[in-house]
Amino acid sequence: MGEIPDFRLVDQRGLPIGRDDLLGRIQIVNFVFTNCGGPCPALTEKMATLQNAWLSLPDVEFILISVDPVRDTPAVLADYAARFGAIDGRWRFLSGEPDRVLDLVRKGFKAAVSESEGEHQIEHSRKFAVV
Repeated sequence: MGEIPDFRLVDQRGLPIGRDDLLGRIQIVNFVFTNCGGPCPALTEKMATLQNAWLSLPDVEFILISVDPVRDTPAVLADYAARFGAIDGRWRFLSGEPDRVLDLVRKGFKAAVSESEGEHQIEHSRKFAVV
């Protein structure tokens, strides 16, 4: 348990998002990157399944934080959202300056994330967080 620190990122529409923008709702948070050839699509599909199962729960919001913020621009995240049937207003796909994103993932959510040298591979937490 803990408190998520204040942060400033952008969503898939390019709008700034901070901790205060998320208050008053329950968030299911996951960490992915859009060009992942591993578990990310399956994790996002699980979030889509939850979205569809919980349509009657308007206070539940789904947050995906990109662990590849350099490549995952708002436009890329918007395309990814559409691919998984994300309902606008229920999902936020967040990205931003790499140091800010990684700091939030590691210190705020206490989740693992690391990038290996050479071939672009990112190891990251596969757990969902509930806020």
